[in-house]
Amino acid sequence: MFTATTKEVISPIADVVSQLIIRNAEAEQNNAYMEDISEYATNVCEQIKKFSDVVLSIISSKGTDEILIKEMNEGNLIVQKAAENLLSAAKYLKEDPHSSKGRGLLVDATKGILEGVTSLLNSYDDYNVRIIVQLCDELIGYYQQCRDNTDPQKIIDAIKLCSRYSVKLASLSTQRIQELLSANLKKELQSAIDLLTKTSPLLISSCKAYLQNPQKEATKNGFHNVCDTLIHATNEIKRIVQISEVDDTAAVKIGELTELVNGMENDEKDMIKAIMDKDVDAFNTAQAAYNKKANEFIKEASDVVDKVDDENERNKLQDLVEGVRTSTNSVDVMGSKCALQKFDDDLANNNLINQIKYNTASAKYVNGELNRQLMSNMAKTCNDISNKDDETTSFGNAYKKATSGEGQLKKEDIDRLSNSIDKLNDDYKTMNDKVSSEHDASVNENIEKNKENVEKMKNVLLDALQATAENPNEPNLKKHLDSVANVWTDQVQALKSSLIVEPGLFTTQELLNNTMGTFTKCMKKLETEGDNLSDEEKEQLYKEALAAAKQFLEVAKNEMNNTEDEAYRMELLKNIQEVEKVLPILSQPYSASNKTDLQSAARKLGSILGSLNSIMKTKLPPAPAVLEPPEKPVIQERPIVSNVPAPETVKTNVASTPTQATILEPEEEEEEEQPEVEPLQQEEAKAFPIKAAGRDLKMEAAQWSGSKNDIINKVNIVAQKMEELSLIHSKLNTNPIAKKEMIQKALEITQVTQSILKDCRELAELCTDKRLKMQLLNTVDRLNTLSQQLRVVTAVKASNPNDLDTDNQLFSCAFNLTETMKRLLRDSEAASVRCNFKTSGTAALAIIKFKKNLKKSKAGGAAGAFKKPVANTMAKSVGNTLQQ
Repeated sequence: MFTATTKEVISPIADVVSQLIIRNAEAEQNNAYMEDISEYATNVCEQIKKFSDVVLSIISSKGTDEILIKEMNEGNLIVQKAAENLLSAAKYLKEDPHSSKGRGLLVDATKGILEGVTSLLNSYDDYNVRIIVQLCDELIGYYQQCRDNTDPQKIIDAIKLCSRYSVKLASLSTQRIQELLSANLKKELQSAIDLLTKTSPLLISSCKAYLQNPQKEATKNGFHNVCDTLIHATNEIKRIVQISEVDDTAAVKIGELTELVNGMENDEKDMIKAIMDKDVDAFNTAQAAYNKKANEFIKEASDVVDKVDDENERNKLQDLVEGVRTSTNSVDVMGSKCALQKFDDDLANNNLINQIKYNTASAKYVNGELNRQLMSNMAKTCNDISNKDDETTSFGNAYKKATSGEGQLKKEDIDRLSNSIDKLNDDYKTMNDKVSSEHDASVNENIEKNKENVEKMKNVLLDALQATAENPNEPNLKKHLDSVANVWTDQVQALKSSLIVEPGLFTTQELLNNTMGTFTKCMKKLETEGDNLSDEEKEQLYKEALAAAKQFLEVAKNEMNNTEDEAYRMELLKNIQEVEKVLPILSQPYSASNKTDLQSAARKLGSILGSLNSIMKTKLPPAPAVLEPPEKPVIQERPIVSNVPAPETVKTNVASTPTQATILEPEEEEEEEQPEVEPLQQEEAKAFPIKAAGRDLKMEAAQWSGSKNDIINKVNIVAQKMEELSLIHSKLNTNPIAKKEMIQKALEITQVTQSILKDCRELAELCTDKRLKMQLLNTVDRLNTLSQQLRVVTAVKASNPNDLDTDNQLFSCAFNLTETMKRLLRDSEAASVRCNFKTSGTAALAIIKFKKNLKKSKAGGAAGAFKKPVANTMAKSVGNTLQQ
């Protein structure tokens, strides 16, 4: 595994070896003499001697691990032999600068140094992983003994061992986090450690309940489910520490409906262009694609509408979807008519264009409303399953009945809570698969892990509730239930944060728009229809408004905690404190509250939230969402032509009234014409994976204009050099100088990459959003590691051109590097929007203009269409690498 330690040690060694390979290649190319490398070889061998001494000390201190001793002895022999070859090569070449034997020994030495050092580092890293894995296996065995034993003394003995081993595992795993280079793996490992440490105390409390009530099914199941949850957490730690970081590149995820709407927008542009150009064939092609997407959208959206909880909102959405259906049919009819007229009727053309725009906007609005409703569903459900103090929630209801001492908890209460948990999973799946905006797939991985933790704790909670209900006077059971409830609430809150508080599945704009939209709709209904509503309906609306306000507040606090702009943070804090003063009034039971005070507090809250919303939106990138339903287009009728001549205009000498000065908009700067980037054919991409990676990066960079954007320009340089590296790689076995060129090209890629990373670090320093700043810096670190890894792998490949295993490593590294650089572009664009430009310095100011390159939209579309087969082809190489 390429870890932090490996990166620190192997990179400088790769530089040394690369220099030796380049010198040898230059001498072979020109049939020239080889310069004296004696002093150079002596210095390298001294460093190898020091490295070997460290290896021997490790072997002596870790003598109990036979695998480590065997592997490190083997690696040390390779390194020692390489050092001998290097000294011999220096000696032969000093005597005869053209010595073929000397050059052969030099090649063997460079190969042996890299191979031996890498082997030693991997052996030691594998040893550390092996310790954690062994500890995990032993701990899982003890948890299984706890679960499967019936002898109380054996259970107690096993629990003692579990307590000791779990503390040790948590400590070693926490240390392992520092070795991981992937931010996603770090987060996953930390989450698994947290689940282990938070659930461990439940092992003792559930065991006490079980041993005191061994015949009760609920206490028995509760104890066993705690054991299973701890086994799950331990297995997660075991899985994560063994992951190779070769394939740690996040993909982009987008919901099907959002993708269809984006496609409709692209087809709309093509249709309008065809109308303006009077190109019937182009219009028919674009209209067929548009209609197909629109009809798919209608079908999929209708299925999602059925999942909306609020009946009134569900009915409205059904009407809106039917409106899209009707409008799509109108576009079809009007388009066919205009095409028959070859677009010679300007009035009909304008009506058609207006209808197309209205239809696309309607579909976009429906998608936005589904986004808001699903988020509202999930927010309600999270509150319903985590709030034990509110008896109207499923959790509060079950908790109260379980602890009442009157045996009130029934199966339907347990089923209600269980069904709510299942509903949250279902709504998330619908949101992610159908409606979500474009987001990083690593967001889904984080949510899935939090979901797994909640699912594991679900059975523990249900059993604890059942056990307490059956024995309400048993204090240990009540204490155990409270402990379980605390862990349960923590896990649900972690899931809630990853779902609907932290930007990820939803953008920050969507989080604000959706929560504010829900609050506004509830308040508007209370204002306009309050006289006709029952107290129960009013109470429900106030509850929904309060829940939306609380969620909005959580988003605002997350925004406040993430900003480094002190003035902005203080402004947010002031408004947040004002909101927190009003919330307690709305939190009172509706029946016991003063209705006038309640209405006044609600209006005041709406005003503060509106102000808070406006403050945040000034700092966020403009949202493309449609917040209001579009107005229906006005279909203009052809005017009736009259034969009566129009009266002549009478000219007068009256001085003209002064008019307001015309404000001239600044002209857009003309961009330099750039050649369109064409995707590779599938066969070529499969044959040349490095070239495919470079071309894919070019396609991604083509989304933005390179004008006044150093990052885009430098990324294009890297993409071009990747294609050049591919060409050199193909000639490695036929052209002796290709070894030198390959190392030099990898060095050039690294140098340009380092320049990009310097720009991005400066950009990150100007970014006032902590989350976006850290996201960008994490990607910078990842790319820095991959660029160094590329140098190491190319050096290894150059030292042994016939090594096919290194080919797969090289292809994998090229793929990961370009995918991470694509992510760097997205992270840089996001960070650039939240920059404080008052900061002094000109370097960063020159690189922050990320402007979408509309001229490249077709190329971008081609890239999107071709991306999957290219990615699949390269993924096979990655898969082969992982298997080997």
